[in-house]
Amino acid sequence: MDTLCAISKEHARHGRIGYWFAFHPSQKERLSAYPNAFVAFGCGSADQILVFPLEQFIKWLPHLGKTEKDNRFYWQVILHKAGDKFTLETKAEFESIDVSQHVI
Repeated sequence: MDTLCAISKEHARHGRIGYWFAFHPSQKERLSAYPNAFVAFGCGSADQILVFPLEQFIKWLPHLGKTEKDNRFYWQVILHKAGDKFTLETKAEFESIDVSQHVI
């Protein structure tokens, strides 16, 4: 089992609380070598960590925005918090994904 953990400070923008991360193809490839890999995102403090099985997380990648530069890209992982609810922001043509059940 292997895990990637990324950490973001809290960002308040347009009246919303959010956490921003980049997920790179190289991270996906490295984790895919493990049958039980996880992706974890620390959201502002040790009290707010979301953990996703890699298998589930990669299913959402086509729904996420991308940043492309110099023949490279990464997926934009943007998590929003409203009360106790966390959502994963997606491209405009998709519904945001409630990921609250992944908070540990």
